Amino acid sequence: MLALIFSCLLGCGTPTTATYKLYPGPTRPVSEIAILELYNASSIIVDGMRVSHGDYSSVHLSPGRHNIQWTSVHGVSVLVESSGFAQGQSRHMVTLEKGHRYRLRSDRTTGHGYVIYHWIEDTDTGEVLGGHKKP
Repeated sequence: MLALIFSCLLGCGTPTTATYKLYPGPTRPVSEIAILELYNASSIIVDGMRVSHGDYSSVHLSPGRHNIQWTSVHGVSVLVESSGFAQGQSRHMVTLEKGHRYRLRSDRTTGHGYVIYHWIEDTDTGEVLGGHKKP
């Protein structure tokens, strides 16, 4: 857990724009693939393949069904969590369309009894494909 927190904090200082191509064959045009932006996810597994947010900012995928699992880490008051961090996880099976861009999102409520929300958002349509957006 502590290693995850430190890797997230270290990764936050060095933004990357590198993409991870997670489909076979030659590189395809953006209009033929689905793009998954890692956004504020700290640890990501797509179809069983781990993707480091410290190294990549997005994943390029073939359109179709994908199993996406991610973790987010949020800073909180030490009065709420003694570590000063709250971690949440989410896993969704979603169908991604070619030519669309998707974003892994998370947010939380504050104070004792906080709730962490995770969702996958189609940035082209605003539709939530998996999870629940913070109200």
